[in-house]
Amino acid sequence: VGFATLYLSDTFGTDTNTGYRERLYRSDDDTVFAYQAGAGLEIAFTKILSLDLGYRYFGTAKGNFNRNTSTATELKFESHNASVGFRVKF
Repeated sequence: VGFATLYLSDTFGTDTNTGYRERLYRSDDDTVFAYQAGAGLEIAFTKILSLDLGYRYFGTAKGNFNRNTSTATELKFESHNASVGFRVKF
């Protein structure tokens, strides 16, 4: 549990009527509440060699992005990460 800073880069789109490229959002950032949870499992093959399996979920609250444009948006970030590794104990 803590905080994360979300960054939104300049975002452009093309007007389908005119074909002109327009900036939809200017670069902006917002610091929001963040949280993560994880779980792991170790499977021993021998006394010194094992397989390590892990999972982590990371998420944030919605960030507000509206710098210098009439268009504002809210975005949140979510990430699911799985890991596999071999562990050698010595």
